[in-house]
Amino acid sequence: MAAGDEVADPELWMCKPRQLVDLLRAAEQDIRRRQARALDIVAAIHRNRVGKALGHDNTMRLLQDNLLLSPTEAGRRLKRALNLCSSQALTGETLVPKLGLVSDAMRRGELADSHIDTILGIVNRLPARVNIEEREGAEASLVEHAKHHPARRLVELGQRIHDHLDPDGPAPPERENEKPRRELSLHTGRDGRLNFRGSFDGETGTLLTEILSPLAKPHPTQDGHRDERSVSQRNGDALAEALNLVADSGKLPVQGQERPHLTIPWTGLGTAPGTSRCRVRAHRHRYLSRIRPQARLRRGHHPDASGQEQRTAQCCPHRTTHSRAPTKSTHSAG
Repeated sequence: MAAGDEVADPELWMCKPRQLVDLLRAAEQDIRRRQARALDIVAAIHRNRVGKALGHDNTMRLLQDNLLLSPTEAGRRLKRALNLCSSQALTGETLVPKLGLVSDAMRRGELADSHIDTILGIVNRLPARVNIEEREGAEASLVEHAKHHPARRLVELGQRIHDHLDPDGPAPPERENEKPRRELSLHTGRDGRLNFRGSFDGETGTLLTEILSPLAKPHPTQDGHRDERSVSQRNGDALAEALNLVADSGKLPVQGQERPHLTIPWTGLGTAPGTSRCRVRAHRHRYLSRIRPQARLRRGHHPDASGQEQRTAQCCPHRTTHSRAPTKSTHSAG
């Protein structure tokens, strides 16, 4: 038989169910007491800087290398040791544990690791304005509760404790009081299509979603067939419709004595021979009638990408055209 191998205790097979449960609980308490002793050793290692002396970066690294623990578990054990074990002041005086009641219950074997970690999180998150008496009262309630309930029930009690001792809650971080960060990058391709990408804060994103949602619903075609557009296509059409509604509202700021309008190269329009009136080609007319049923065209000159002027037609909402005095350069689409 290899060293360390043990034969199953034959007396266990003779025990009654309740006796087995009692033996299990006693063994668990013994394990917890031994774990408390191990935490005392971890605290001494940390206090005496043993990790540095043996070539480790810190105490956590020593625990990982010697006990083969994960970084998470090593951090948890070090946190328990620092909060639940006595320490030593610079003067040599012994300091009691930060959470004495939890420490005592741990050494009696009454608390599982999950209980300990939950109580540490609840008590350590209490704000500094909570006095010592209130902290000790909260700690005592949590320890007593942990004797009879699993750790998840402690979370509910901890929330009630925080609501009672800190009704206003923690102060918001500075970044929450700053102006929300919003980004939108635009790029127009050679074919005139606009590509964009960006990100909005939560409130702006929610507003955009609420605006697009009713406009992006699928609609059957005129002949009764189902809407074949994908979700992204419906969202794109919804955004275009929302932009048109905003542009037609008359509430946008004026830029260069003009409200927002669509400028089309004159080459995209047909000109009736012998007249200054323009004739919209079929595909342009379908587009304009879709985005501006009440639109009129106004001819002008605008520089192209090379800086040279080109003849253009501006598509403006009907109400915008009438809001200004008519000029000789205003022509209706033929």
